[in-house]
Amino acid sequence: MLDNKQQIQLFEIKKLTIEPFISQPRKHLFHEIIYVQSGNGTHTNHKVSSSFAQGDLFFISPNEEHGFKIEVQTEVYVMRFTDEAKLTMKEMVEALDGRAVSLSKAKSPTNLKVHFDDEEQKTVLQLCEILEGLAAVPTRNENLIYLQFLCLVTIIERNLSYRNEKCTRTITKKSIDLILNHIHKNIRQPELLTLKYIADKMGMSSNNLNVYFKKEMRQPIKQYIQTQRMELVEKLVTQSSQTLSEIAYEFNFVDESHFYKSFKKHFGTGAKDFRKQANHCVR
Repeated sequence: MLDNKQQIQLFEIKKLTIEPFISQPRKHLFHEIIYVQSGNGTHTNHKVSSSFAQGDLFFISPNEEHGFKIEVQTEVYVMRFTDEAKLTMKEMVEALDGRAVSLSKAKSPTNLKVHFDDEEQKTVLQLCEILEGLAAVPTRNENLIYLQFLCLVTIIERNLSYRNEKCTRTITKKSIDLILNHIHKNIRQPELLTLKYIADKMGMSSNNLNVYFKKEMRQPIKQYIQTQRMELVEKLVTQSSQTLSEIAYEFNFVDESHFYKSFKKHFGTGAKDFRKQANHCVR
């Protein structure tokens, strides 16, 4: 059964066979990746529910309230790691100079879950099995565990979907997917989200990019980027234990003053008051 443990060492990796049950909503102080090898049911994260089946994966951050309804016998790999382990992986990504994917790019508020096709499932399962084996001797295998986690993060990131599920129009052109992928992968890096930068990367003029994006997504690209960026900021403000200064730094605002002004302009309420109101509603 998925437990309510609050503290772990750097890593905890195990395979579980779970009989049908309904778990109470819970929060953890660590990061948690849950990969469904078999079975089905429903996962609820902050009162938003999504069904799951074989080949689905959930990436849960600290202090996210979530729970499961297991409908049939289900096999899952549960992989947990601390903020300290996350920091080490961040340093490894930076040292690899772009040849690995950071954890922040493997989690998107637009993806309640990540689904892998049959071929990707084989690779993910192999990585889960390797991680479980390495975790049996964590001190000796610590660096190897980090490397396998980064491989898993890379696979998660390339399977994220950024299509707007609220948009009834079917988008079939590959170009819009490339643009959306670029935006969400770099949502914390505003210098990579300017109209000129994206247009140059896509081989289009700034005007053509803006016209094309508005036609496909029914809103200007700048508006889309700002909305997606601030929605993710809002989620961290209300659901994470990060300080407002840390959030401002993570999203590369010019300074804290710029962060506070941007937040109030978008939501109509200051970030401090917004957090207090959210915490009051949870109680």
